[in-house]
Amino acid sequence: TGGTPVIGRQGSAVAKAMEKAKEEEEKKKQAEQAAQVRAQEERRRAAELQQQQQQEMQRQEALESQQREELARQEQQRQETLRQQALEQQQQQLRQQEEEQRRQREQQQLLQQQQEEERQRQEQEQLRAQQLKQQQAAQLAQHQAQRRMAAGKGG
Repeated sequence: TGGTPVIGRQGSAVAKAMEKAKEEEEKKKQAEQAAQVRAQEERRRAAELQQQQQQEMQRQEALESQQREELARQEQQRQETLRQQALEQQQQQLRQQEEEQRRQREQQQLLQQQQEEERQRQEQEQLRAQQLKQQQAAQLAQHQAQRRMAAGKGG
């Protein structure tokens, strides 16, 4: 009569032990699942972080590229400005040369005009001197002719 309850107690202890083992197994499974979830979350966060870093690098590269393009554009504009200034300076020098040449031509023309006027004046003087000589020669000849006539009448 006393043996049956002992088996019941032993069965109850085995059942408790099995229940405990089952609980332990369940806890272990849950812990593994939680670890897997944490690992997945970590991997997801790491991937997101990597993607963000990659996007940031691309953004940085794009910004640097824009800066390089802007610097190149500014340099090109500076070169164009310098070229424009050099061209304006050349044009200014050309205008000055043309103005100087025009002044020299005017001076040359003025000088030629003065020389021509002087030549004409000298020609007129020579003509007057020649006419004067001719008049003097004619007067002298007339004078001599009058003397001869007077000498011929008086003689």
